[in-house]
Amino acid sequence: MQHAPAPDLDTVFAALPTAYLVVDRDLVIVEVNRAYATMLSRRREDLVGRPVFEAFPPPPDTLDDDGSNPAEVSMRRALAGETDVLPTLHYDVVSPATGELVQRHWSVVNAPLADADGVVRYVLHRVEDITDYVLERARSVQVEAELFVRDREVEVARRAERLAARTVAAQAHVALQLVEAGDHDELLEGVRTFARSVLGAATASAALLGERPPGSAAAEVTAAGCPSLVQTPVVVDGVQLGELALGWDHPRTLGAGDHEVVGAVAVQYGQAVLRLRHRAAEQEAAETALAMSETLQRSLLPRPTAVAGLDVAVRYRPASQQARVGGDWYDVFHDADGTAALTIGDVSGHDGTAAALMGQVRSLLRGVAYATPADPGHLLGVLDEALFDLGVDALATAVLVSVHPDGRGGRCLRWSNAGHPPPLLLLPDGSVEVLAREPELLLGCRTGTGRSTHRRDLPDGATVVLYTDGLVERRGATIDDGVQWLRERVAALAGDDPEELCDGLLADLGVPEDDVALLLARAVPAGSRPVAGLVLTGSA
Repeated sequence: MQHAPAPDLDTVFAALPTAYLVVDRDLVIVEVNRAYATMLSRRREDLVGRPVFEAFPPPPDTLDDDGSNPAEVSMRRALAGETDVLPTLHYDVVSPATGELVQRHWSVVNAPLADADGVVRYVLHRVEDITDYVLERARSVQVEAELFVRDREVEVARRAERLAARTVAAQAHVALQLVEAGDHDELLEGVRTFARSVLGAATASAALLGERPPGSAAAEVTAAGCPSLVQTPVVVDGVQLGELALGWDHPRTLGAGDHEVVGAVAVQYGQAVLRLRHRAAEQEAAETALAMSETLQRSLLPRPTAVAGLDVAVRYRPASQQARVGGDWYDVFHDADGTAALTIGDVSGHDGTAAALMGQVRSLLRGVAYATPADPGHLLGVLDEALFDLGVDALATAVLVSVHPDGRGGRCLRWSNAGHPPPLLLLPDGSVEVLAREPELLLGCRTGTGRSTHRRDLPDGATVVLYTDGLVERRGATIDDGVQWLRERVAALAGDDPEELCDGLLADLGVPEDDVALLLARAVPAGSRPVAGLVLTGSA
């Protein structure tokens, strides 16, 4: 079913049964509707474009004692942005038929018409002819008194409305101040501002239970030289939090409405106090949790074992200052036959559960390697079985590297990779090799097919670079792009020692999107003093 199109507003205005006239800021008539023209027996074309008080000159007895035209004063108020009502206006007009002045009484409303920027451009003048009503009432000796009372009632109502509007606006403002307050002093300053601006109070004070003795707020107000005060309890959800006192530096009696306003502000103040307390408790809990998380992460990522012939540096950087724990790990230790072992890995997750599983996987790998002298591929296979048999429900990537004599007076690397980003090897000449091989399944998959072990010579001065995916993963880029970036950055920092190289890579990274673990081991002459570097760093 099709709906009829919306009516044209000009047509609606013209057809309104109530008389309307529109004037601009110069009080020139710009539009009248049919009801207005008919009521005054005028034609629209005779009115539009004329100043309104040229078309309808004010009779002398219509003017106020100071000579002002009340109809014009009302329109000027509307131009200032205020809707103005004249319940009864005596304003005689000339009859177009006879040319004589005819007694007329009107009920008038002048409303501002603003544009999209809020600037008043026109006044909408609504007029109702109440001549018959006034003349009928004039037959009673009480007509003047009743008209006076009506005027006064309207004025009193308007004053009460303006006061109520100011009070509501001030309450809204103080509510906003209380919500945004960062501490109790700011809360109390918001209450004082409201008390001064709305109730004319000189000061205000509050005493919270457990922080100040009862009566302290009233005593403080009295000590400030206020002979008049009002005190109200601060109660939220039936629980009293304290008391609020307002003081005046002159005698003042508060009405029932004033007491209601003070009570409402006391409730707002109490709710704000609870919000601050809740926020402080949350902040304390968060700081405690953060400290516990850091302690947990440090306990799970201890300082690596110093290994002869290797200069080792490690770093861990969490993606979030709040979490501070995750599944990334590194480790350096000796296996069953005294061979140096380097490992890095990542258990899925970024919470305490992931960290706990990471600790189990890392410890199991240490235990398996210490008990079973074997190549890295075999050790990771044994770890797969152990995870399954012991019910450790974890999926993890990992690289296990061992450093062996090569039988020719040098050393070699043997490594196995379980679904982890490939290690890099920084050679003494500054070139960087990606130790990429055919990828194998993650730990925890229990392949049953065994895992591969790969071999590469390790010359003195070469550096093994192990890392987790947080270092090379970028939104909108492939993992291969990230590995190529890392390869270029390692080459650019080739002259740095392992500690400097770690710091340089993390500085280039900025704020990581994921946790980052980093382990660097540089081959140094076997007789060199073993070195092991730092463990945990915060987010950038």
